[in-house]
Amino acid sequence: MRLSKQQKAMLESIRRLQPVSASRLGAGKSSARTFKSLVDKGLIVESGKGMLGSNYRVAGKPDAPTMKLKPCPYCGGVDQYHDEVLIDGDYEYFLCCRGCCCEGPTADSKKSAEMLWNSRV
Repeated sequence: MRLSKQQKAMLESIRRLQPVSASRLGAGKSSARTFKSLVDKGLIVESGKGMLGSNYRVAGKPDAPTMKLKPCPYCGGVDQYHDEVLIDGDYEYFLCCRGCCCEGPTADSKKSAEMLWNSRV
């Protein structure tokens, strides 16, 4: 499947921000067409409802936590996933809630991020 530069850029933005609302990716006819084309190709899928409408994520199985996690402290949701961010050349890991998109504290490993989520630090 061939993707345009605009489609590749939007797909990478969604991968970094997931889950993300369509409105957060930018307004305009060009962005809307690109977004719809990625949905039509099955490369991004709806992952639930947020405050700004439907949230989307890159298709495929997200990185699921390995230990039993407490519900989200804000919305009570029980569906969390791992995400990562590059800070000063090192990856930091954290958990995100699919229900309200809140993020837990960052840690140097996925297991540590899960422990921090459960300890509510």
